[in-house]
Amino acid sequence: MRLAQDPFTITIDVEEYEGGSSRVEDVMDSVLDLCETSNVQITAFVVGELAVKYPKLIQRIANGGHEIALHGINHQTIDKWAPKDFISECKSTCSRLSDLAGQKIYGFRAPLFSMNPDTSWLPDGLSECGFSYSSSVVPIKQLRSGTSYPGAPKTAFLWPSGLVELPAATAWGLPVGGAYLRLFPKVLVKRMIHHLPKIAPWVYLHPYDFDCDEPFRVLPGTSGQIESRVLFFRRKVMKSCLQELVKNNIGPPLIEVVKNLRLADLTTFTG
Repeated sequence: MRLAQDPFTITIDVEEYEGGSSRVEDVMDSVLDLCETSNVQITAFVVGELAVKYPKLIQRIANGGHEIALHGINHQTIDKWAPKDFISECKSTCSRLSDLAGQKIYGFRAPLFSMNPDTSWLPDGLSECGFSYSSSVVPIKQLRSGTSYPGAPKTAFLWPSGLVELPAATAWGLPVGGAYLRLFPKVLVKRMIHHLPKIAPWVYLHPYDFDCDEPFRVLPGTSGQIESRVLFFRRKVMKSCLQELVKNNIGPPLIEVVKNLRLADLTTFTG
């Protein structure tokens, strides 16, 4: 099933949710195998703590020609950090991650897309940490508090610091990726993909979306049965969903996309 004509990048947020089982290495191995057989390079946004926990996984991702980027120091939302503490920890985390991956860390994605008007210090902070781009903004109002930036541009833009922002594509008030790719039938997934912007489009996935063998339980940090069910529902279809995605004209890792942008053509957004 062809979903889109324009190339788009596949990104994976390498994270473990609270109370989840430590299966991320095994699950990522199968995802990376599929990428290798399909000759697809992804951008892997890795939580800093997991890089320390699973160094061999980081090395395997990098050795496959994939980009390693940072998905937060831990999986705390940005509003939980004092700016000074975040910048200090971020610099040291990037240094460790870069050493493990054998590549410079150019990109950042805030946990839970938690860059918002209340964390207006973050773009300057990321520039200070040496990042070239961020992929942290959902440019609509979402139900989950703190995970949206209504009013932000819906295609690639610049922050005043010069940091490039690659916002999430949205369809029907939802970001394109994650659980929605397995919850929705193929016909709706196809329509979601057609909402991707022309400039720097990407979709996002999680390792746990593919984990069919993890037994269901109500997870800490969720609202209860319903939210936990959503995290587990239809995981069996996710591998076939990825197989369908990679049949498309898949773009390169995000840093290669950023390097080819004409920055002079991008809007500067002041927040």
